[in-house]
Amino acid sequence: MTEVRRETTLKKNTRNKADKIRRILEASKLLTEERGYESVTIRDIATQADISIGLIYKYFPTGKPEIIREIGLSFATELKAASQPEIIDFTNFPEFLHNLFRQTLKYYKSNRRFLAALAQAALQDQDVFESFEELGTETMEEAVKLFDRFEDIDFQRNTNPGLFVAKWSDVTKSILLHHVLYPTPFDSDEELVQLLVKISLVMWNYERTEENDLP
Repeated sequence: MTEVRRETTLKKNTRNKADKIRRILEASKLLTEERGYESVTIRDIATQADISIGLIYKYFPTGKPEIIREIGLSFATELKAASQPEIIDFTNFPEFLHNLFRQTLKYYKSNRRFLAALAQAALQDQDVFESFEELGTETMEEAVKLFDRFEDIDFQRNTNPGLFVAKWSDVTKSILLHHVLYPTPFDSDEELVQLLVKISLVMWNYERTEENDLP
């Protein structure tokens, strides 16, 4: 009976912890969007989340940079799920790129305010910038494994596949983010997506460049 109570208490504590962390992250995201990263304090977050300052530091010892990194990690996970179809056709790389850019752009636009706040946070706080660099490294390792499964992609051409994927990602994401955050000369989102697909196929030395292969 005692063991059952202990297990029940443990599950309850785990749920309570998860709920408090969720409230901290939601409060931080909301305040960062509204005020900007630099203007938000731990006290502001505690008030918004209805949680003590001490509890915030218990879960996030380094404070705001760690909180923002956790939000960024959640953002990256959601973006990955949103931009990749459940079933990927590994024989059609151009179509995959088209879907990737189209869905990424859609997700970026729906989170425009938070993206602007993240960019500001990375510029203002070196700890935030470094944490996103680490997060990017983890994401690139997963991306290399994914791209290596496409039949028409030959990683043997690249002595450092991870570095190549990182550079390609930086180029395409920068263009996408600029389009979302600032005015651009493109008449439509689809025009931008098509351009990014063509740029990517050139960067990847993709050989099947017949017009009917492009999405």
